[in-house]
Amino acid sequence: MKRFALFNANQKFEDASEAYTKAGNCFKVAKAWAEGGEAFTRASELHVKLGSTYDAANAAQEAGELN
Repeated sequence: MKRFALFNANQKFEDASEAYTKAGNCFKVAKAWAEGGEAFTRASELHVKLGSTYDAANAAQEAGELN
């Protein structure tokens, strides 16, 4: 039962990081730089929780470019 709960939690983090990345891209298109940077920062934090350092670094780079 714990494996299922852990898998479900990871899936939620993955879904949330994807949503933040999409939001960051939408803010970038709208030239809402601060909001886009915040969205990419949150996506980066979620990627760190998932252990995906490559994706976390990419999201952090996007955040840095917008801030």
